[in-house]
This record gives sequence, C-alpha cells and structure tokens, in this order.
Amino acid sequence: MPGKPTTVAQYVKALDPTRRRDFDALRKRIKKELPEARERIVHGMPHFVMEEPVCGIAAQKRYFSLYLCTSRALDAHRADFAHLDVGTCCIRFRTPDDLPEPATRSLLRAARKEFE
Repeated sequence: MPGKPTTVAQYVKALDPTRRRDFDALRKRIKKELPEARERIVHGMPHFVMEEPVCGIAAQKRYFSLYLCTSRALDAHRADFAHLDVGTCCIRFRTPDDLPEPATRSLLRAARKEFE
C-alpha cells in the first residue's frame, strides 16, 4: 500500500494473513477492556481513543508493539512484563500470547483511568 494508511481497515489489510490474525487477536483483547474507545489512525498506526488516545498498536517487521499514551500506567505494571522488551511507553512482543492476560487487562484499565 503506498503511503500511510488513513483508516484502521487499510492498516490491517496491508498485513500478511498470519500477522493480520495476530493483530486482530490483539485488537480484540484491547476492545474487550476499552469497549467505549474508538479506533483511529494516529501517527500512522491504530489507536484506541476516548477523549484522548489511550493506547496504540503497531505491527513491526518481527514483532508487535503496544504503546501506552501514559507512562504512569506502564510504570506501575512494568514488573508484569519484565520478560518482554519494555520501553518508556511501549511493550514489544512476538505474538499476543506473549502478553499475560491478567496483567494486560490491568494495564489497559489503568491506562483508561488516566483519561477519565
């Protein structure tokens, strides 16, 4: 696809089928915790937006990234993701299964509360 995607559908369609399946699984997990959030492209990648973007996700060449739009939520949960590559505001992982389910739910809830 030439240029940056302008919709989440375009972003997902550009992924190869295996990556798309994992990406959709990740989106489903986030939607479950942030049902009121809208999906929009922000900075060239899908974000879950309430009043402000709460989190974003990206499919990189060899991994996925979950970006938190507040570092406080991630700082409070950093130990839960110590087995992964965790940056200032993102978690990098190969598949959604690498993210511990209870810790991910807690992290997303904490991120949402930052914007309520």
